[in-house]
Amino acid sequence: MIKFFLLLTIGIFLYADSKSDYDKYLNKQLKLNETIINDLKTNSENKKKVDISELLDFQNKDLTKREIISQEFQKFNEALNYFDNIPNIKNQINTMYNDYNQKLDDKDSFTIIYLVSQNTSYASLKKYSVEFEVLKSHFPNTQSKIFLINYPDDYTDFKDGNINTKIFKDMTYKSVYGVLKIFTDGNYTYKVNNIKNLVTNTKLIDTFTIIDIYGKNKTINIDLKVNSNGELKVISEFTPKGMYRYLTELKEYGFQSPSTKFHVHPLVFESLNLKVVPAYLLTYCDNEDFRYKECKNEFLLRGNITLTEFLKTVSNKDKNYDKYYTALLSGKKE
Repeated sequence: MIKFFLLLTIGIFLYADSKSDYDKYLNKQLKLNETIINDLKTNSENKKKVDISELLDFQNKDLTKREIISQEFQKFNEALNYFDNIPNIKNQINTMYNDYNQKLDDKDSFTIIYLVSQNTSYASLKKYSVEFEVLKSHFPNTQSKIFLINYPDDYTDFKDGNINTKIFKDMTYKSVYGVLKIFTDGNYTYKVNNIKNLVTNTKLIDTFTIIDIYGKNKTINIDLKVNSNGELKVISEFTPKGMYRYLTELKEYGFQSPSTKFHVHPLVFESLNLKVVPAYLLTYCDNEDFRYKECKNEFLLRGNITLTEFLKTVSNKDKNYDKYYTALLSGKKE
């Protein structure tokens, strides 16, 4: 951009001697260019820190770089009208102006991060996937990532274990949620009942008290969860199957954003002091392999809202984002 301003100034001065009455304008133009360059340097160095308590706005600029360039380009073209036979300079300026705008378009590729937990409803995730694909149809460089605050649990219908003691005889215990069978060597199995109409995404504990051969009580706790389909399942310790199950269920539910990438990234939540999800984060990452620490966060908003609602709030803060909100309202671009 500095090179752009310098070429503007040089182009003007090449022909300034033929129009001495225009010297005042040229001097004023040069000073204006220097001021703008200094302002841009200052703005780029002053980055605000994240404040989770409200929608984050790191820009707060009266004019964007694109608007500044556009204004200077128009002023320079007006200056060129005072001179004749300068197509070469004008062509160079036009090329440089178009190239710079193209670079701005290339940088116009922010990343939307949807911050969730395994308890975030599949309906919300599906809605997000649909809306993001609409946004990407208009702005192909836009990226999407879903960050999970923790690893998804794996669910099964069956569990086995051992209470590290012995009992007098094999026993069967029945509860509302399942059936426990325990054997004389302390080994046991548990199978959940087929119960319907339970509240989805709730956790339960099925507790059994066993008396061993020494007359002591032994407690067996079975951790249960009602999944998003209303099925009662046993929670098992995290295994890679947990993530596979989560993504499989999500796809079966209708999640349809193939360009969205999932990450388990608790450090991001910690850095944002984010303990309640879902939330949205709009950030810029220059590197292709996405190192979060190198990204520049622009806006963060907590709440069970849609992507459209998030971008509406963002555009209310910064009109430069209004085109993204408008694109979502217009529907998918074919």
